[in-house]
Amino acid sequence: MAKVTDKTEIRKAIAKYCEEKAISRKELSTQMGISNATISNIDNEKWDNIDEKMWQKIWNYVRPINTNALFQTKDYQTAINLCQNAKELHLMAGLIADTGMGKTTALRSFSRQENVFYIYYDANMRPNHFYHELGKQLGYDYDSTMYNMVNRACSVLNSLNDPLIIIDEAGKLTDPMLLSLHALRDKTQQNCGIVFGGMPYFKNNLIKKTNKQKVGISEFMRRIQIWNELEGLSKSEIEYICDANGITEKEDLKRFMYKKRFGDLTNEILLFKTLYR
Repeated sequence: MAKVTDKTEIRKAIAKYCEEKAISRKELSTQMGISNATISNIDNEKWDNIDEKMWQKIWNYVRPINTNALFQTKDYQTAINLCQNAKELHLMAGLIADTGMGKTTALRSFSRQENVFYIYYDANMRPNHFYHELGKQLGYDYDSTMYNMVNRACSVLNSLNDPLIIIDEAGKLTDPMLLSLHALRDKTQQNCGIVFGGMPYFKNNLIKKTNKQKVGISEFMRRIQIWNELEGLSKSEIEYICDANGITEKEDLKRFMYKKRFGDLTNEILLFKTLYR
């Protein structure tokens, strides 16, 4: 991370994040759950009373996402194109990929746009936690009944220009959460897109639950209009990423040729550089 002494870099990252997302500093502080005065003090270079943990938290939230090694791969473009189509056409879509394929990096990269809201779904989340987090992403901090929280989110989403909600780790979504998203979709489908990113079992489990006639699941799945699945790295993409990391010798390249998952490849490159360079 940027060291605490690199305060100017963090200040610039805040400005860039707010510019990319077209949000105010106040909206950023709401998203992060921190005082607006803290962001204001950073902007005005009043840094003496901001402790290291706060700098760390802010940097981890606004830091640039490095997609240099991913951006020319077919999988990355598949994920970005799916998000773009869902945003523009107000689709509900599923992006399926095994762990380490670069799905989360691509989704987080796309989320740095105006009116795109990214939520990493935690297995400990309940519907009220989800809508509280979504509310913070939308610029307000609101805790009420589920009915009121869903309706407020829908009201704000319907006031925006082509908003998109990205829900990562969608395989962890519980049945009550799926049913609440069903309601959210029905109330915003003319204006808002939703992308679910998950492991292959996300789709498979939905199919199983549909076949078992689980209440509401068939109706939810029917609303997902597009499914895309990432394929893994091609030989030429592996060579490109290795070359970008200074690995060009044929003998060295052999150890990387079967690493079709982006995460596996980058781990192997790091290991190679650590042990052999």
